[in-house]
Amino acid sequence: TKAKSHNRVKSRECVFEKHHIIPSCIGGGDENSNLVLLTPREHYIAHRLLVKMYPSSMGLNKAVWVFLNTGKDIVINSKSYEIYRSKVSQSMRENNPMFNSQNVSKFKISLGLAIDSGFKPFLATEEGKAMSSTRMKSDQHPMKNPISVAKKIQTDKDRGNESWMTTDKGKKYFSKKWQSDQHPLKLNPWNTHTSYSLEVELVDGTIMQYKMLKLFYEEHNINKDVAAKIIRTGIIPKKHQKKFKRITKICAEK
Repeated sequence: TKAKSHNRVKSRECVFEKHHIIPSCIGGGDENSNLVLLTPREHYIAHRLLVKMYPSSMGLNKAVWVFLNTGKDIVINSKSYEIYRSKVSQSMRENNPMFNSQNVSKFKISLGLAIDSGFKPFLATEEGKAMSSTRMKSDQHPMKNPISVAKKIQTDKDRGNESWMTTDKGKKYFSKKWQSDQHPLKLNPWNTHTSYSLEVELVDGTIMQYKMLKLFYEEHNINKDVAAKIIRTGIIPKKHQKKFKRITKICAEK
């Protein structure tokens, strides 16, 4: 009543929080007559009193628990903490599907039936593979869809780095690369193994070894495509000659 009579309005100068006079968890609605602006202190006190009025309401107990975990300077005694924590824990046990014994039993039965019947995801079936393959070869390929491409370009711009792959030069480069013998799946080491070791000699004479190419380019902040090209050709670009003297692939034993 006090808050209603003040005709409060949210502003930068005054901090108010919206409160349901009759909580929604016990039947209150969102109409203006059931809403009021309270100060943070009033709001917390109101919910503490509501829990005393309706101690069995899980919704109200959860609301107080939220107050205690919002980073506000609220101090309660250990007994109150135990009460609210126990109520929330009880609610999680009763409402969490994976804590419900009936739901868990149903899940195990359905999973068992699926395994026993040789269940496979649709995309793992021959029909699913054929459908996916046809789609990716047709005009339904995501990267042939102008809307998908436009979204990708916009996303890159929003992140502050326009993708080089979406430029005319990038498209031309990757088109030629993937149609030639430079396709990653046509190159070693991909024919035999998925990674290989490197021996790197810095200009100061330091020699370092890496078990994986990934570790090398992450530590030295070098583009993985550039790193792969150096390994393949043995030529270090001028940009990297100030740091690297030699980068050698250590062939793994087959």
